[in-house]
Amino acid sequence: MKWSFFLLCIFSLGFSEIYEDTDVQNTIELGDSDDATADIASVQEEDVYYPTRLDLGGFYLYQHKASRKKNAFFAEADLFIPLFQNRDNVFFIDLRIEEFQGSPFEGNFGLGFRHIFDTWMFGIYSFYDRKRSENRNYFNQITIGTECKTDKFTFDANAYIPFGKTSIFDPNFNKSELRPGVGPFQNIWFVDGREAALWGFDAEVGYRFFGELSLFLGGFYFHKNNVDTVAGPFARLNWAYYFNSSVLNYIGLESGYSYDNVRKSRFYGGLKISFFLGGEKSNRPKGLKRRMVEYVRRDYDVVAANNSDAPFERLNHPDGSPVTVIIAQNHAELDTAIVNDPDVVALDGTATGAASTLLDDQFFTGGFFTFGNQHEIRLSNGGVIENSIVLGKNNTIRDLTFKDAQLSNNLTTKPHVGTLLVKYVNFESTGLIPIQMVIADAGSDSNITIQENTFNANSSNVISIERVGIGALTLNSIENNTINFTPKANEDSVLWIVNDVTTAAGTQTINIGQIANNIITIDTDTFDFIRGISIRNLLNATSLSDQEILGGSILNNTIVINKNLDHEAIFIYNFSVLTPGGIDQKIHMDQINSNLVTISGTSKNMGILIFNEEWLPGGSTSQEVIVGEMLNNEITIGTTTDLHGIGLFNGNVSSPQLIKIGFNGGFFGNQIQLNGTGSDMFFDNVGPNATTEIKVDYLGQDLSDANNGANVAQQGSGITITP
Repeated sequence: MKWSFFLLCIFSLGFSEIYEDTDVQNTIELGDSDDATADIASVQEEDVYYPTRLDLGGFYLYQHKASRKKNAFFAEADLFIPLFQNRDNVFFIDLRIEEFQGSPFEGNFGLGFRHIFDTWMFGIYSFYDRKRSENRNYFNQITIGTECKTDKFTFDANAYIPFGKTSIFDPNFNKSELRPGVGPFQNIWFVDGREAALWGFDAEVGYRFFGELSLFLGGFYFHKNNVDTVAGPFARLNWAYYFNSSVLNYIGLESGYSYDNVRKSRFYGGLKISFFLGGEKSNRPKGLKRRMVEYVRRDYDVVAANNSDAPFERLNHPDGSPVTVIIAQNHAELDTAIVNDPDVVALDGTATGAASTLLDDQFFTGGFFTFGNQHEIRLSNGGVIENSIVLGKNNTIRDLTFKDAQLSNNLTTKPHVGTLLVKYVNFESTGLIPIQMVIADAGSDSNITIQENTFNANSSNVISIERVGIGALTLNSIENNTINFTPKANEDSVLWIVNDVTTAAGTQTINIGQIANNIITIDTDTFDFIRGISIRNLLNATSLSDQEILGGSILNNTIVINKNLDHEAIFIYNFSVLTPGGIDQKIHMDQINSNLVTISGTSKNMGILIFNEEWLPGGSTSQEVIVGEMLNNEITIGTTTDLHGIGLFNGNVSSPQLIKIGFNGGFFGNQIQLNGTGSDMFFDNVGPNATTEIKVDYLGQDLSDANNGANVAQQGSGITITP
């Protein structure tokens, strides 16, 4: 809307040209045909013409009780266009725009009629109003008004009638509170916030006292059910200096003050400049006739307020029973609270000692509880866990600090975790893996989301999720986490996601949604073979189940590994050793895109490594990795020898192996910088039954050109690269 005033000025200039040439025509159209000549003569005799008027103003606004800005500025443009006129009548359009600092904006389109009767001027008008509120809600309104004026006296009144969607849900006005419940429980009471346009009216009387100094006094009343009534007095003072000019009408100063019990004190003040567009200086209206083209006084915006008077309602389960809350301050109170089985357990203190075990469906927080339509209520100012937490099923964990404590499940009693959300948690660990889950039962009742947490860990892994036994689990997302990791041994990983060995016959499945937008920093002074994101299928001689890791995207992660050698930022791995025949291992990923990798260690480091490995001579495990697209990854590696940006390795002896990249989106846009010797891309396909297939799919370019001139090294046969 920053062009609003410019466009309105251009629009007004166009109208001024039209109506400058048609003033007599408009006079004839209003008058009877028999009196046309007399009317024309009257206009010419009095030398009066009602021109188009454009007002531009800028104002300062102070609001004692404002939801966002107490001190703000707003600008206004008002375009008054006479459509038809004669000596004592004018029918007009009024176009008005108000633009406030920040979000609020309003546009008004009005039609009106003014008539001079002896020494009085009477007018009626109606506006269509469209408002964007401070909270970016849109409202529609009709304004109907009347005015009665002499040369010095003013009376005007307006009625404001919202229509359409007059009440809009707005979480900015949500309210919630705790109230005592039955026994040890508390209950949550809340109001869904809404912003509503109020119907109402206002009126004022005014008088011009000294020259062009006028004082106006009035009042207003706006109302809607469940919303505080906005009512009170207002006053404004206006001064203008008029010019004897063909274009410049006046320069004015205006200030106003109002008070009501909702918005409290409000004050505005500013400058307005008025222009006449069209006509001649000699026939400008004067005296009472000057008031025929003056500004239509009305409230400058649609009055909207929140539903502060709405009654609270209790948060209930679908069966009508209340959602229950217990707040604990230490370990003993925490264990007692959990046993009492509330829906929400809050820790407002520190828990030390033996691990606490949550019950199913409990929400555990050290800060907020979220519910309903974007509601949240603060239950604690910070909970600290020093005793570890064992999960039930369907838990939410948030707003806590874990200090040398672990979040885990019980492999025997809770081999599935149900729907688990871990969010806004700070993990500080110098030994334990911060999050470790082993899903061991059949079925698929585990859906895990880990988002927006902070980890500072000196441990073997940071997040470890293992599928043991046939069945499935879903890793919905690991997103927006910040992870600082110091490993404790070779081959440690930040994210360890694995189908592990099982002796049962069937299929192990991990479904992955997104691993995205994580910031991972690894400091390793003495250890090698460290991985950032490690996704694996593992088999041994006793394994009888197929393994699959399906779906998923690895997107927009930043991974930094400092020092030493043989690291991989992203490691996708099928591994089989001493397995009987007829077992399948599959890893199917949708995307590995837009990851930023920096490895500052020495030799044998890789940004992305995809690896099928069978250790058994004569083994017959079938292994495949398929990635739909691999795009726009940025990889920087240093500093010495045997460095590779992207590696695709089939390391079999005789079993069938397949790596297939880019057949659902392409393999291009990757940028690799090696600060040492090696190859940007290295494809190793050494076995007789190994196949590597790549589709570039970028404007017909070959693999090197499509990846910013990457040098590509190949070893073995069975490698097919399609442009």
